[in-house]
Amino acid sequence: MNSTADALAAEERRTGARLADGPYRWVLIACAAIYLVALFLPFVGATSGVQVLIRSSAAQASNVNMTEYLFTWISFASLGVVTTIAMLARRYGLAALGWVLTVISLVFAMFSVWLRNAAAASGGESHGVGAYLAMVAVLVAALAYAPAIIRRSDEQQAITVERAAVQESDELSLLQREAATKPVNPLLVDDRRARAAERHKRTHEEG
Repeated sequence: MNSTADALAAEERRTGARLADGPYRWVLIACAAIYLVALFLPFVGATSGVQVLIRSSAAQASNVNMTEYLFTWISFASLGVVTTIAMLARRYGLAALGWVLTVISLVFAMFSVWLRNAAAASGGESHGVGAYLAMVAVLVAALAYAPAIIRRSDEQQAITVERAAVQESDELSLLQREAATKPVNPLLVDDRRARAAERHKRTHEEG
């Protein structure tokens, strides 16, 4: 029984390391693809996302600020690298890391929009379509990651139920064995019937 419970526990850990399949997985793959396309579109003025990513001279000429660099770098690490690998390999640990990076990049996206709007109001260049497309991909990915991280696969749920049943059976068997091997306390033995029969027998013999 113990070997069965241990085997089920190991199987539960193995299935828990894999992401459950579901529509969110395809949403995240689509977000990663859209993000990679957005990198080749204008991010700031005519400067593309790739140019911002590598911090090229064109990006410096467009006065790309640090929050925009951080957004581009972190979102690329999240959607372009970690999310792509996590969804294709269905690895839970990578997905958790991707979720954290996506949320962080979303924070930098909000700050970069605020700072870029302030710069554009002073005559600077504004965000291009690529930046907004990348931000939408990051936002959708952050929302899609929640069920990906929380949801358990049907296989894992079935193993959990089976493991609980085995553990309950083990506990019941242990209690039965303890009850069978435990010596009986003579003070707790109900021998009233035997004593009554003995008194009746003595009375009958004396009579």
